[in-house]
Amino acid sequence: MWNYNYNYGDELYHYGILGMRWGHRKHQELDEYYRRRRETFVKRQAKAQAQSNKYAYKLAQPRSAKRQAKAEKYRAKWQKAEGKARRARMRVAAGKQLNYWQSDRIMRAESLKAKVNRYESPNQKLIAKRSKADYKVKKYQKRIAKIDKKIAKNKMNMKAANRGKKYVNRKRGK
Repeated sequence: MWNYNYNYGDELYHYGILGMRWGHRKHQELDEYYRRRRETFVKRQAKAQAQSNKYAYKLAQPRSAKRQAKAEKYRAKWQKAEGKARRARMRVAAGKQLNYWQSDRIMRAESLKAKVNRYESPNQKLIAKRSKADYKVKKYQKRIAKIDKKIAKNKMNMKAANRGKKYVNRKRGK
C-alpha cells in the first residue's frame, strides 16, 4: 500500500481511498468477525424462537381432565363456603362482632377461591418462560440489526480504492 519513491525526492505516496480519513481502516478480518457474530446471534434467535413456540403450544393445550375435575370440585366447595362467608360479612357490616367459627368461614372461602384459581388459570411458570423467550428473540433481532449496519459500513469499495492509485500514477506520469 505504501510506496517510497526515490525518483521524486522525499515524497511518500499512499494508494488509499480518496477522502478517507487517516486511521479509518476497513479490513476483511473485521468483516469476517461481524459475519461470525451475526451467525451466532441468528442461531441464538432461532433457539429462543423455538422455545417461545414450544411454550405457546403448551399454553394453548387444554387442561387435563383430572385438573378440570379438581377445579369443579373446589368450585362447588367454594360456592357453599362463600354463602356462609357472605352471611358473616353481613354481620361485620352491621357492626356485630364475629365468633371464631364465623371468621374461619371467611378465611376458608378465600382459600377455596385461591385453589379454584390455581386449577383453572394457566400455568404461570410457562407464561413467564414464554415472555422471557420472546424478550430474547427481540434482543437478538436488535443485535443482528446493529451488526448488519456495521457490515454495511465496513464494506470496501474497490473502485474507490483503485481510484486513488490511478490518480497518483497519473500524476507521476505512468
